[in-house]
Amino acid sequence: MGKYWKRGQVLVLAVLLGGAFPGSSWASVNADGLRPVEQSQAFQDFLKKPKNNLSKLIFALDYFRTEPVLVRFDEVDYPVQFAYPIGLVYLLTYYKNEAPEAWIKKNCYRTPTANKIMYFKYPDGSYRTVRETALKLLQELEKAQKNNSKKV
Repeated sequence: MGKYWKRGQVLVLAVLLGGAFPGSSWASVNADGLRPVEQSQAFQDFLKKPKNNLSKLIFALDYFRTEPVLVRFDEVDYPVQFAYPIGLVYLLTYYKNEAPEAWIKKNCYRTPTANKIMYFKYPDGSYRTVRETALKLLQELEKAQKNNSKKV
């Protein structure tokens, strides 16, 4: 019985610690090593809000807020928790009721300060542009919305 108790303690400790770190969970991950859209807290929050272009862009920011990525901005990698409030202020300041895809293409590719390409650094060490990643996320959001409306 002792060996089962030790395994049980380890499992309980892992579950408790898993909830203590942003981006960590027992949920499945997609091919990029990130949580599927429908399993994210950002998606659950999005479902409770009015559906408009701005809410889709806020969803994208919120989604990455808890994912295990870094943001490369002007050649420096920053934790998402640091970059999130800056991105939110930028979005709320410069958003002018544009289509989300158009806004991302215009504002999420090069830094306004040094004109450097912005990237997400993934857990495997690879980099992908913020623009390409955000556009892909919007497509996943559309699919998740359709799947969710079929469930209701």
